[in-house]
Amino acid sequence: MAAGRKSPGPPGAGGASPPAPGGLFAPWLRKEEGAGQAVAAGSVPATGRSRGQVSPPVPATSVPGSPGFRVSPLLAFDLAYGMTLAGLDEAGRGPLAGPLVAAAVILDLRADYPGVNDSKRLGPASREKAAVIVRERAVCWTLAVKTAAEVDALNPLRASMAAMAEAFARLSPRPGLALADGNVRPPIPDARVVAVVKGDALSLSVAAASVLAKTARDAMMAQAHEEWPEYGFDRHKGYGTREHLEAIARHGPCPLHRLTFRGVLNPAPDGAGGPAGPPAGGLF
Repeated sequence: MAAGRKSPGPPGAGGASPPAPGGLFAPWLRKEEGAGQAVAAGSVPATGRSRGQVSPPVPATSVPGSPGFRVSPLLAFDLAYGMTLAGLDEAGRGPLAGPLVAAAVILDLRADYPGVNDSKRLGPASREKAAVIVRERAVCWTLAVKTAAEVDALNPLRASMAAMAEAFARLSPRPGLALADGNVRPPIPDARVVAVVKGDALSLSVAAASVLAKTARDAMMAQAHEEWPEYGFDRHKGYGTREHLEAIARHGPCPLHRLTFRGVLNPAPDGAGGPAGPPAGGLF
């Protein structure tokens, strides 16, 4: 136990209360709002770009049909739909602790997005550079956050679907088509939704969403490390590493831990924590 600190304990069991939606991460979200739209679930969004923000000029060689323009496979995937679309992805479905973050992005497909790719294929520095490019050049982007308590209540898959739907709903304008990473379509009633397996490796828009979701969540977990350094959130980002499981065994869970996940309240039989599985009754 860290000196001078009370055992955090599980929420509802005499320990610290879980943070409200946005809670611990509200200052981070407010800081990011100027670049687009970054809001926690349940808060009031600031729609679209910030007032007075001007889109960067589109280089002549990045305009389709211009000399030197090259269509990447990810861009070609999006252009094939022939209409404005949004890419949707999430980060943080599987960790033992921390929020689940979803992103929705509408790209200007005439612009150039160097270095933007599936976030899992990029290192931390490259992801941060890609995130800056997406935030500066996208038509609109949004984030939606589900807290650990919400992930526990819904289950990880339902929480990710709900977060992606919320992120899409906050886009302004909202397109008629959304490409969602994975094999399940988020419940979006006012648009055509296409579930794209490995979409973050196929679609430029989904890849952009994956970059924004991942970098946002990583920043939140770095902030969480300042509050609870004993868990090492800055290193494992809440995933069920041996270091993390040993820290939980020593200190017990903190308000960011997902109490329904194996390894948080009960040791995982295989030595690695993770979701306990969805409840009976299907996805929705």
